[in-house]
Amino acid sequence: MKRKRVSAACNMKHSDLACPWMVHGRVDHLSGNFYIRQLTNSHTCGASVLKLKHSCATSSLVGKLVIEDIRSQPLKRPVDVASDLKRLYGVSVSYTRAWMEVEKAKADAFGDYSTSFNDLRWWVDAARKSNPESVFDIEYDVDTNHFSRLFVAFHACTSGFTHCRPILLLDGTFLKARHKGCLLAASAKDGNKGLIPVCFAIVDSESKDSWYWFLAKLRTILGNDGHSLAICDGNESNGMVLSLPNTVGDDRNVVFLFLIGMKVVCPTMNEDLNVSFQTCKSWTVSKSSTDVFEIHCDPFVSVNIAKRTCSCGQWQFKGFLCCHAVCAIFNSKKQLNLYVDPYFYVNTYLEVYSKSIFPIPTLWKPAAVVNDDTILPPLSRKPPGRPRKKQIRSNGENTRPLKCSRCGKIARHNKKTCTEDLRISGS
Repeated sequence: MKRKRVSAACNMKHSDLACPWMVHGRVDHLSGNFYIRQLTNSHTCGASVLKLKHSCATSSLVGKLVIEDIRSQPLKRPVDVASDLKRLYGVSVSYTRAWMEVEKAKADAFGDYSTSFNDLRWWVDAARKSNPESVFDIEYDVDTNHFSRLFVAFHACTSGFTHCRPILLLDGTFLKARHKGCLLAASAKDGNKGLIPVCFAIVDSESKDSWYWFLAKLRTILGNDGHSLAICDGNESNGMVLSLPNTVGDDRNVVFLFLIGMKVVCPTMNEDLNVSFQTCKSWTVSKSSTDVFEIHCDPFVSVNIAKRTCSCGQWQFKGFLCCHAVCAIFNSKKQLNLYVDPYFYVNTYLEVYSKSIFPIPTLWKPAAVVNDDTILPPLSRKPPGRPRKKQIRSNGENTRPLKCSRCGKIARHNKKTCTEDLRISGS
């Protein structure tokens, strides 16, 4: 039952200071509006009892104030919410309370974490209707009804992969939400060096069983008409080779146009060609045969334009002309377009993103009902071993050197962990 009368007084009313501040209001029975009937708006308790923290600024109340911000910015951090409250209302809240505010605002805006697993059943059915030919699969324990894993592959993404180089990038990462878990993903590279997601899955952990299940689903979608290499993000224990169809792919943004014959190369690859041409202008080329050339650079390399190989390995690895190959092709007097794969042309790139992912409306979403058939959150478990403190870097990933702002040295510490003695020797 809602309160129709509200009265408030200063905490110092019954102390020696006897502060007279008070306010009284009530709801009008006819209009339903709330009116202030009495207000004594003066404090005599002095500034010594004033404070920035307020007991009425509970996480539930503040969560209602920031719900619209959370709805538009779901990744807003608790520290930003605390800063906004300080700036807008002059109220200081701790990080713990700000975190609770964000969690309650997310629950009001998007639903509770625990009940959202049961909503996945509705979401899968709605996604299939909105995106036909897409693949969605949810699994849960039939005995305990606990969520197990979810697989998502939109048709727009899988069809786009048929226009990309037949190479998949596999990776997995841990989830930091309340119920933990792991995200597995398969991505491809378009002709403009952009990443296109092919499919992803939510599983309990990054194990061999999870990867086998994920790749089996991926094999079913893409078929087994050819062979391609699937590589992962630096962790060799998770790398697996999967038989995939031979496909074609290409690039995205069209800003600078590099014409090769009657075809347009994507802008990023166009820049690479220009850089390669400027780099190789000063090199000397020795012709060994019709298709084999020796490039006199540092170090010397051999290029076979018929086999599309270079001893530096970049042409074979990237599938695109390296600077040595560009130099050899120009000296052979042959057309450059004969050695550029169709993946890197703009018209093929446009085919990658020609299909759309259609939205899933929640207008007719049924109300949540808890019964014996409700899907429950997964039984999260702590991963074995000591938690890692350092990130596993990818093969070839460049790391920025860390410079301490306290001692000025380039080392493996920052100003918080710096233990260098800053005293001048001899002082």
